[in-house]
Amino acid sequence: MFEPQKVEFTGDALTHVKNYLHERVQALTDGAKQLFQTKLPEWRRLYESRPLERNRQFPFENASNLVVPIIGIHCDTLHARIMASLWKTKPLFYSKLYGTYDKDMDPIRQSWEDYLVFEATEPEELNLYETESEWVSEIVRYGTSTIKVPNTQRYDDYFQPAGDGVKGSAGNFIRKLVYDGPCPQKLAYQDFLIPENVPRWQEADIKIHIARLKRYQLLERQMFGVYDKAVVDSLLTKPDRTSVDYVVQQRQEDAEARTSHQGYAEWDVHECWFKWKTSNGDFTPRIIVWYHFRTNTILRAVYDFYPDQPFIMGRLLYRDDSVRGYGLCETLGQFQEELSVIHNQRRDNQTVANTKVWRVDPLSKLHEGYKVYPGAMLPAEEGEIEPLTQGEVSQLSIEEERLSIDLAERRSGVSPPQQGFGAGTQGKRGVYSAAGTLSLLQEGNRRTDSTIADIKYAHARLGQILSRQYAFLGLDSRKLNLFGTQAELVREAASLVKSGKLGLTVNASSASVNKEIEKQNDLMLTQIINKHYESIGHLVTAIQSVQTSPALKDYFQHVIDASNKLMRGILRNFDRDDSDILIPEVDLNAGRTDQQQQPPAAGNGLSIVPPPQNTQPTGFGGGAGFPGVATGLAGFGQPPGAKGA
Repeated sequence: MFEPQKVEFTGDALTHVKNYLHERVQALTDGAKQLFQTKLPEWRRLYESRPLERNRQFPFENASNLVVPIIGIHCDTLHARIMASLWKTKPLFYSKLYGTYDKDMDPIRQSWEDYLVFEATEPEELNLYETESEWVSEIVRYGTSTIKVPNTQRYDDYFQPAGDGVKGSAGNFIRKLVYDGPCPQKLAYQDFLIPENVPRWQEADIKIHIARLKRYQLLERQMFGVYDKAVVDSLLTKPDRTSVDYVVQQRQEDAEARTSHQGYAEWDVHECWFKWKTSNGDFTPRIIVWYHFRTNTILRAVYDFYPDQPFIMGRLLYRDDSVRGYGLCETLGQFQEELSVIHNQRRDNQTVANTKVWRVDPLSKLHEGYKVYPGAMLPAEEGEIEPLTQGEVSQLSIEEERLSIDLAERRSGVSPPQQGFGAGTQGKRGVYSAAGTLSLLQEGNRRTDSTIADIKYAHARLGQILSRQYAFLGLDSRKLNLFGTQAELVREAASLVKSGKLGLTVNASSASVNKEIEKQNDLMLTQIINKHYESIGHLVTAIQSVQTSPALKDYFQHVIDASNKLMRGILRNFDRDDSDILIPEVDLNAGRTDQQQQPPAAGNGLSIVPPPQNTQPTGFGGGAGFPGVATGLAGFGQPPGAKGA
């Protein structure tokens, strides 16, 4: 277990840091007050499709009051696509090795990927799916959300009876460490303070996480020696609030839930991450200070021991020169309001147009309590009662609603899966070739894929932070025992990550969410590349034939170069970044001694070596069945000259 080094503030230094934190906390809190207390409840109302008033009284009592849930539909659809893209791809975090090594490093890379997947999927470990699902949902709705990855220790206390079996014998209390490692947690939107005028959160000079602690949490930190005992005793008499704060209260009212205020007490402890000069002013190390604003008290201060800042701030649609992005609740708010007005006006018009107003003789008693309904019998004289038309059917149609829905889809980029089946080709509407349909499907998903790629980079950043924390702060040996013989490979991978000798980076997978299209692309690519391998094999056989003229051999060498260059371009169009491995260079001297090698001919540098005398020329053509090709492809997948790579 890693023990951080405490920072001791005394005298004027303690006064200066308190004044600095008091000013920054006050400024950031006041600056975000309108965002947290006005905009955030409004965005939540829009997502939940709650009307402004419970019952509409205009144009008549109990008029149509539906809020068309266009925002909820778009948010939930995009959230599902992003989560499927993150968690339905294998591996969850892709590790890539750079450089050349004198042994096969793939098992080490694979073991690190397996270890990260184990930690992420186990509910008792990181429980990453649940955390990321809440994180992505908040990014989509509000435009910005933050995950924090602190290093945490969790303990359980047990009572162990005496082992002699004698009734009344004393036992022992045992404290057991049940978890030691990173613990990703999504921060509440209103609990992360950061300067709003920075384009990237990494550039902020201070980051503040507001930890809202209950009484038992303060006492627990006091018991473990995390906070000073005297400081905690002083805070217990001065809670920040005796009821839930405004934002939480609004959220509970939305869910029609209430928190009992009897005995309720809560303290806001600001966990501040910033740089502070040493006493001599020569250094500016990063420090972490736990600060209570109301009492102007520092509960704890340590030097930042994390290899990377443990925050991952994801954004959906980028806002100019601001750390916060646009969410769908903000961008689609006007569309939802207009769509709801059109829908309710159309429904109200139909209700009014289908309703009759009855004109009754003032001397008649029909108006004193009789109700008119289909099939009713009224004791009336002729002309005593007559219907009057109240309204006319409006020209509003459902097409206007469809237009608003279409505009909302274009603004958000979240379109139905069948996007692309619009105006047809080949002279007939809706008729496509297979390649045209595939192209339109890919084009229709491009905006969504771009949005998903932004979230995937944040997901990749989370994987990088987890990898480096495991490497620098230590692996749990108890969990490594589950990996058996692979445990040593995990330790070796962690040591290489820590030393920097192994370029092990965690990258997001492909941004495409249509896996069926990717499968079709791979099948087509396999056919193309197999034909390329076959043609190159024929060319190499022809070059090595003694019956081929020197001019034709030189031409074949240039054809091989041109074919390889063309295939590498095709692979890049298929988003394959390993084209150098998939299209290997031809080495005609492979397996020959120095005496057998010939000087390279003019052209691309390939050596022309005549085959042994007992080898029959195979010829050059489009047919298969030439010898040696299977042997030449046996090492496919290894870079040229790599030993065991």
